[in-house]
Amino acid sequence: MTWLIRLSLLINLVSLILFNIARAEEAPLPLDDSQVEEAEIAIEGAELFGLSINNLSQETLEDKLAEMGVDRFASAKDFKVMYNLGERDVLGIHKILVEYNDYYFVTQITLYGRIENNMQRKRLGNLLVQRYKEPMAGKINEGYGRAQWRFSDGTMIDLNNSTFDVKVVYRDLIPSRNLVAGEIDVQALKDSL
Repeated sequence: MTWLIRLSLLINLVSLILFNIARAEEAPLPLDDSQVEEAEIAIEGAELFGLSINNLSQETLEDKLAEMGVDRFASAKDFKVMYNLGERDVLGIHKILVEYNDYYFVTQITLYGRIENNMQRKRLGNLLVQRYKEPMAGKINEGYGRAQWRFSDGTMIDLNNSTFDVKVVYRDLIPSRNLVAGEIDVQALKDSL
C-alpha cells in the first residue's frame, strides 16, 4: 500500500513541475527602461485611444474617432452619443457610449459588448493591469474580474469582466467647463501656486 502512496506523490510532483514549467514559458518578458517610464506616466491618468480622459473635449474625441473610422449613431438624448466599432472592435468590444457635460467635455465613456471569446476577455483585463498596475479596488485574476483604478488627475476606470457581457467605464470625475465671464477658476489658481 505504501508504494501506491509513493507512486501517487511522485506523479503529483511531476505534474506540478510540468505545470510550473508551462506557466513560466507563458510569463511576459520583463519591461525595459523605456516601457517602465511609459507605464509610470500612464499612472497619472486614464487614457483611451491615446487621449487623456482628463478634460477631454467632445471635439477632440470626435476627431479621434472619425480618424479611426468609427460610425456614430443618431442620439435622441442630449449629451449622450453612441458609436459602433463594427468590424474594428477593440478586443471584442463593439459599442461606445460617450456622455458629456453642458460644456461639451467628457464625463463618462462606456465601452461594452458581449465577448464570448475567453482569450479576448482575458487579454482585456491583463492589458489594463499591465498598463495601470494593480487596481485600487476589486481584483483581476488572470485577466478576469471586477476592478477599479483611480488616478491623481480625477479620472478613473471601472472594469467588469466577470461575465461575457463586458463593460469598461472611463470617468472624468471633475470634467472641465467653460468659464462664464466674471467667474474665477479656483483649480487653475491652486495649480499655479
